[in-house]
Amino acid sequence: MKAFQYGRPKNLAEATKLRGTYKAGGIDLLTRMKRGTLAPKSLIEIGTLQEISFAPYLKNGDLWIGAALPLAGLLEAKQKIPSGILQAVAGTATPQIRNTATLVGNLLQEKRCVYLCDPEISCLARGGDHCPAREGHHADLAIFEPAACLATQSSNLAPILCALDAKFVEIKGKNPLIPLRAYYQAWRKGGSRPSTPLIHSVFLPKESLRGGSAHHEIRVKQSFDWAIATAAAHILLEGDTIQKVALWLGSVSDIPYRARVVEQALQGSSSPNFKASAKLLSQKASLHSPSQEWKRRMAILCAEKALQKAYANAKENR
Repeated sequence: MKAFQYGRPKNLAEATKLRGTYKAGGIDLLTRMKRGTLAPKSLIEIGTLQEISFAPYLKNGDLWIGAALPLAGLLEAKQKIPSGILQAVAGTATPQIRNTATLVGNLLQEKRCVYLCDPEISCLARGGDHCPAREGHHADLAIFEPAACLATQSSNLAPILCALDAKFVEIKGKNPLIPLRAYYQAWRKGGSRPSTPLIHSVFLPKESLRGGSAHHEIRVKQSFDWAIATAAAHILLEGDTIQKVALWLGSVSDIPYRARVVEQALQGSSSPNFKASAKLLSQKASLHSPSQEWKRRMAILCAEKALQKAYANAKENR
């Protein structure tokens, strides 16, 4: 790890005046620094600032969550948190990591790829001119809308928060609300993580708190392992009819993948067939090699399970 300056502001006003890389939990950030794939000149500690680490609260029916709130704080929240978020948090790593890792830190994690994580290897994601995964280890990389770089988005909270139409709330800015979906689209367009301003909180509109939501993921090992595939769904019902459905997948593309083909098949259905609808994802998968077939199957299974759980949750909450 290279030498760096360290700043510890007493409050948010001081933090906004400092220049450097913001650190809250630091799980992903410090790992990258130790690995040698990131070398900031200055770190600004913001994890202790109560102004951005507050517990979830409701205002005018909308939900606000502190950007630097540890993930464990969501599980302990007194406010009713959508089931999909709680399921995603509960499956994140270990209790020790959940007590340190923060909400926004989880959303901004570096993409996952053995080549991207190796500082000795040149790759597209770090400014190189080639993606070595295309000729090497790629079985667990992107299969939906694969870009030039096959590294996959790794945040297990990203799909459910995209499904719930969550937004980042900037400390400063003319348009302080940044849709999470738009942020990831900018990440895809630019090829690298967009410059991220200091985030105050995550905002969920009141409509996102209605209906039912669910998260489902599959890993080789439960702890200290990244998901093979994840899926998150949000369903609103009118009677027994699906009025609105959102389905997003994680760990299968460079950013959270919206399964529009499945959403369209289920919209307006009063007797949904989730298994058949999830299988429609097969036509959208672009496998780099036969070794990725297992990942395609796991993505379809995750989609089916997330939809089933979200639908059951929506019926219970009517």
